[in-house]
Amino acid sequence: MANWSNPTLTSTYSNFLADLKARDEDLAKQFDGQTVSNLVTGAIRWNSSINRWQKWDGTSWGELASTYALTGLSTTGAASIGGALTVTGAAALNGGATTTTAATGDNSTTVATTAFVKAQAYATLASPALTGTPTAPTAALGTNTTQLATCAYVNSEIANDALLKTGGTLTGALQVPSGTVGANGLQVGAAGTGIYSPGAGIAALASAGTEVLRVTAALGLALGSTSANANVGFRHAKSITGGTTAWAQFIDGTVQSDVTTSAIGIGTSLSTAGSQSITTLVHYQAAAGTFGASTSLTNQIGFSASSTLDGATNDYGFYGAIAAGTGNWNCFMVGAAPNYFAGQVQLGAGSTGTPSLSTNGDTDSGLYFPAAGQVALVTNGALSLLSDDNGDLSIYNAAGTFSHRFANQPTADRTITLPDANVTLVSGTMVPTTGSGATGTWGINVTGSAASWTTGRTISLTGSVTGTSGAFNGTGDLSFSTAIAANAVGSTQIANGAVGAGKLSGSQSGSAPLYGARAWVNFNGTGTVAIAASGNVSSISDNTTGDYTVNFSTAMPTASYCMCGTGEGNATYGASNIGMVSKRASVAFTTAGARVLTGEGGTGSAVPRDMSVISVAFFC
Repeated sequence: MANWSNPTLTSTYSNFLADLKARDEDLAKQFDGQTVSNLVTGAIRWNSSINRWQKWDGTSWGELASTYALTGLSTTGAASIGGALTVTGAAALNGGATTTTAATGDNSTTVATTAFVKAQAYATLASPALTGTPTAPTAALGTNTTQLATCAYVNSEIANDALLKTGGTLTGALQVPSGTVGANGLQVGAAGTGIYSPGAGIAALASAGTEVLRVTAALGLALGSTSANANVGFRHAKSITGGTTAWAQFIDGTVQSDVTTSAIGIGTSLSTAGSQSITTLVHYQAAAGTFGASTSLTNQIGFSASSTLDGATNDYGFYGAIAAGTGNWNCFMVGAAPNYFAGQVQLGAGSTGTPSLSTNGDTDSGLYFPAAGQVALVTNGALSLLSDDNGDLSIYNAAGTFSHRFANQPTADRTITLPDANVTLVSGTMVPTTGSGATGTWGINVTGSAASWTTGRTISLTGSVTGTSGAFNGTGDLSFSTAIAANAVGSTQIANGAVGAGKLSGSQSGSAPLYGARAWVNFNGTGTVAIAASGNVSSISDNTTGDYTVNFSTAMPTASYCMCGTGEGNATYGASNIGMVSKRASVAFTTAGARVLTGEGGTGSAVPRDMSVISVAFFC
């Protein structure tokens, strides 16, 4: 085993020869089994332990080459090749060459012996019976010869020309037998479920041997019936069953987020084909069917809006948006049966020409609402009666002009205006609101002319008549069955001459006029003066014995009025003495009051006296 760094120039002669000998021995043995040092890179050796040529890469030994090219190989006796043998060119095996028989079913490049081939039981060329999974070259797409079609070819043709099992597009006609309801021409799943044709131009869908849907040549569609009427586009005859509550049709879809304006469960928009005459076009119709003899039906409803139709800002059981026009109706009920509304019925305001509530054929007479808190009746397009939230009631004539008004509470600034007519108030008071027809501050204002107000036209007031600043003004006949309250008729309410022949309780005779006192008083003039009763008298001033001033509440229109009075005599001064009341001669009457003297007179004398009962009245 040589050190291939030796010999060196400094080696001794003997060492030099020994180093050369060691090198020769390594080369003679091809380094086989030798341990050398400082071997040159690229050195080649034979490794007898593995029968391989190896090459030194400077660190370790590796395979010299993966293959070896031999110009010829000749063996005598048996030759064993442990690895793969690749022969390029022709290989002639003479003398019955043998090899190990591969296992049955081996599908590798191992040489097949005759024993291996016979063990495979391959089919013969003539009418072969193939088993297992035979393979063959795949023909090009569209090949139409007797070439063997592989699975790959068939799948390619299906994908290109036919309908895939998992979907695809079928071109051309797919023809199937007509079939029957029990054995469908195109069966889906179990027998009796699929499509069949019961007759020419008819397609039907069956389920479990029962026809459930039919389509005819006239585009008629029948569900649950074997008859699709020629004049019925869709006939739904399926039995309604399945529970105590059941539906023939039920739509419960969910409106998705992309719908932002309107979602419609069922909609119709019927059109006509062209020039034609149609009496009635009905979008929805409910009609009664045939009830069995033993059927007990409580309610039959043409259209029902459930109580669960709730939750929106506005919920409408029925909504009509048809604009006004001749022959246009949002709701039109021609049946004579009554109409019932348990909830409130609200109407539009309307107008005098088109009231909110009217009869068919007389559309300008009825009920409308002029403003908030007002209800009005109109006839022939003219206002007839108006009621407001004050409790007032106003009556208008045929032309719509204000006529009468009856008010809920009397006030000084409200007036009832009465033209030529009779008015009867059974109870309460007659006071209108301010507005059309109001005149001054009268409680009742009679505007009829004197000529038109005859005895037959009478205002009859059977209730109480009250007022503080005004009650009556006019030229008609007035009759009262109850007393008129104090101050109801004042000096400014009935002018002089307004009552031509007044009567009290109907007991007066003749035509002479009747005038009322402008002021009157009954008072005790002794001690501290005290008024017992009075009218238009505010107070009594005690000037001296038998001398008083009567002060008026409302001034007289003139100082030229008439005074009359009586005084009660005093027995102390003699039974024959007479009590007297007179105007004080030295003091003139004024419109504010009158100076009154009282005294007692006997035979040939008169003495001023205070009297316990003094009565004075004033007229003008």
